[in-house]
Amino acid sequence: FNAIATGVYIAAAEGALVAETLNNIYDRCSGDIALGNLQTSVDNIQNSQSDITNAITTSTSTIVNNDNANRDTVLNNLTNNTTIINNAITSAKSDIVNNDNTNKTAITTAVSNSQSAVITSNNTNLTATTTAITNAKNEVISNDNSNKTTIVNNDNANALALSNNLIAATNTIVGNTNTNSANIISTAAANTTAILNNAAANTTTLNTSITNAQTALINSGNANTLALNDLVLRSQIEADLATESNGVKVAWYMTPTANGGKLDLVKQIVTLTLANIQAAGGSIGNAQSFLDRANADKAAGNFKSAYDNYRKAYKAAAN
Repeated sequence: FNAIATGVYIAAAEGALVAETLNNIYDRCSGDIALGNLQTSVDNIQNSQSDITNAITTSTSTIVNNDNANRDTVLNNLTNNTTIINNAITSAKSDIVNNDNTNKTAITTAVSNSQSAVITSNNTNLTATTTAITNAKNEVISNDNSNKTTIVNNDNANALALSNNLIAATNTIVGNTNTNSANIISTAAANTTAILNNAAANTTTLNTSITNAQTALINSGNANTLALNDLVLRSQIEADLATESNGVKVAWYMTPTANGGKLDLVKQIVTLTLANIQAAGGSIGNAQSFLDRANADKAAGNFKSAYDNYRKAYKAAAN
């Protein structure tokens, strides 16, 4: 960089020299024109042109030579710096490889030493554990044999004492049993009559209770059956009431009760449905007017028209 700066400085100096030469030419020409000597001015211009050409040639040569010198200096510096960097990289690479090899050797040695220490410690612990297990086993076996002998001897003594006590107790029990048997037989004979009499009385009472329970169950079953049948019939009637008005009607439902039909039950269902919906806070629309018409038709004997209006009342309340 110093060489480049020097070249720039020299080029600036050469440029200043050319500028100074031009100023001198101007001064001479101005003086000649002022004196009215035109030929002298022409001669001075020609001479000055030669001076300018020479100055430019000299400056150009100087700049080119200086630039070439700077180029060579820069190239040499680059070459030297490249060599220095390559040498530094090579040296650093060698240092890293050598250090890595050293660390690898140290790590390998440490791992081998640790492995040997672990194996040695494990073998030592295995031997100690095996010895401890063997000693404990021998102690358990010895103690078990000793306890077995003690238990057998004690069991033999207990068996003999138990046998003697059992024989004595058996004799006592047999004697007492004979005495008790006579007492029991006498008491049993007296109690048998009382038991038979009480059993006969209880049998009569039990039979009466069973008969009453059967009657109650039958009555309850009949009542439940009637209630279930009524519930099924009501559900079927409500399903028919919910059908379209032009749908086929069930004749049994619309026939008056006096003639074997269920028209009274239909009236009851529709009336109760309207009351329940109103009690729950619901609206029944114009269902009440249909119900009034149905009741009027029923009273007049127009049972088919009555059933149609019951249908309309039911659907108006349900919608």
